[in-house]
Amino acid sequence: MSQFDFIKASQDNANRSMMTKSFRSDFSPTKSAGRSQNRTMSNIQQNDQQNSEHYSIDVLKPDAVKAIIREEIVNKGYDTIDFAQFLAKFQREKGPADDRWTLVKLLEAIISFKASNSPVSLSDDESFTASIILPNGNDGITENYFDDTRTHNPFETNDEERNFRRGTVLVTEDPYKDKIYVKKLEATQLSTTENVSITIEEAQVCKGGIFSSDYISFKIKTNPFGWIVQRRTDEFVRLRSLLEKLHPGIVIPKFSKKVTKEKFKDDAIRKRLYLYERFLQTCLESADIRCTKLFSDFLNGNDKGFLASITQFEKKVKIKNVGDLKNATGEVHIDVTPDIANHAELVEKHFTETEKVYKDLKKLSKRLGAELNQVSTTLLEIGDKYLTLNSLTIDFNSKAKVGHSKLDGMFLELNKNFKNWSEQIQSQITSIRKNLGCFYTYAAYEAQTFRERNLQRLKLQCDYEKLEKEVRGKKERLFATGDPDKWELDPVKSRGIPREELMQDKEMAFAVMLTKESQQLRAMKDQYGFLNFATYNEMLKNFNSMHDVYIENFKDFIKRQVDSTSQIYSNWADFVTYMKMANVPDANNSPVNRRPEPSIRLGGY
Repeated sequence: MSQFDFIKASQDNANRSMMTKSFRSDFSPTKSAGRSQNRTMSNIQQNDQQNSEHYSIDVLKPDAVKAIIREEIVNKGYDTIDFAQFLAKFQREKGPADDRWTLVKLLEAIISFKASNSPVSLSDDESFTASIILPNGNDGITENYFDDTRTHNPFETNDEERNFRRGTVLVTEDPYKDKIYVKKLEATQLSTTENVSITIEEAQVCKGGIFSSDYISFKIKTNPFGWIVQRRTDEFVRLRSLLEKLHPGIVIPKFSKKVTKEKFKDDAIRKRLYLYERFLQTCLESADIRCTKLFSDFLNGNDKGFLASITQFEKKVKIKNVGDLKNATGEVHIDVTPDIANHAELVEKHFTETEKVYKDLKKLSKRLGAELNQVSTTLLEIGDKYLTLNSLTIDFNSKAKVGHSKLDGMFLELNKNFKNWSEQIQSQITSIRKNLGCFYTYAAYEAQTFRERNLQRLKLQCDYEKLEKEVRGKKERLFATGDPDKWELDPVKSRGIPREELMQDKEMAFAVMLTKESQQLRAMKDQYGFLNFATYNEMLKNFNSMHDVYIENFKDFIKRQVDSTSQIYSNWADFVTYMKMANVPDANNSPVNRRPEPSIRLGGY
């Protein structure tokens, strides 16, 4: 499967374990009071804890727990966020360790909360929404989380550690945003250590065996651990492929897989070394990848673990739904906000154009290197001519008895300086290839990856909007029939709701009809919303990080250019000193004085 296995999976297999969504009518005291299923306790504070022992100690069913909390907390106007935080703390300190709530324990928590909190006043157009997170296949509560759409941003992460079941959905009143709780990755040394750096110190061509061809091995060093490992090209390719499958929301720039006859040339090896190093550094910036054991095994030299991880992931890991993902936080965001979708069009245009510009800069850098290489060659040829002049002068002096030439030493010095000048140009060319050519090559790959990711996001958007329109139209036609028996009602969501009420409330009816199609639409919305938010978030990270990347790259480039220029200056200054010591007059017949050494300082560097 490709990078987007969970996106390309069949819609028929997209059904995921989802939380039962509570409808707005459930939260309204006027509507819920007349429903048979709202068998909750009233006036709990009057009963108090003195009557708790008379209640059943049996474990409550999830629906009963939800009904009690909805009636006593949500419908009575208490702050649901405060209660969610209180209940999580209560459960850790006093609550059931096995997540199985009894009536006595639940009442104790509610009474304790009400003792120190007051209801929040609501205006007529405001309402609370609550989403109770229940474990899949369990009769207890893993943890409760509520969303007050007036104050809570679903994109903000609560600092308190949560351990929600994989695939659990937090449904908010915001029609554009949701949050899905997934399995949390375990921490690794990379994720718990600060100031980690990865460098590829060298690359070497290794001879193959009887049944294998030659290959290139790259020496990778990871500090502060002191890990040193040799990795081959095919291992980099497999690592990137698996990381894309495991973390489809992260944009990992591609690098060329093309094998050419020139791959063993020094320039090609240096280029690949740079691209692989940037690739590893990009991976290191992701909290999710730092928590991935596969990545740690790749760096720490645990070949057995690395190969086992590769085998496991390649054969067993199949991510078909958003709920199958794993990450460092244990949650993923779903966002189909129109503003983000519209912004994506600008992103696509931006990266399409920047990719072209980066490719042009790559070509120009290559041309600049070629032109400077010609300059370097010309300088060597000039130096050779001075060497020829020196030989001619020596030959003349050996034959002439009088009138000897004194330019033989001068010609040797000129030959040496032009050769040194040529060497410094070669040093500048090396810097241009790395800090310009390779730099813009990676930037072009990065822009290309973003562009392709956005096209994938756009396709999902079109598919989702098309399916949404089809399902909505079918629901409209079914509702118009006025016959709930034909609506394919969800047996859980519609339980206890009178048919007459469904026939009078279109939105409520739409929320419980066409179970299969609604699940398919929900799965596609999750896929599109996940990729929509992830792409937007990765783009912001890229814009923020590129500033620092440019600074570091050109600090290195400037240093190399300054060092090279200073060396050229120093060589010619030494030549001036030689002329002074040889008593060679200048054009005004005055002794030549050596100029002071240059003082070059880069502001801020």
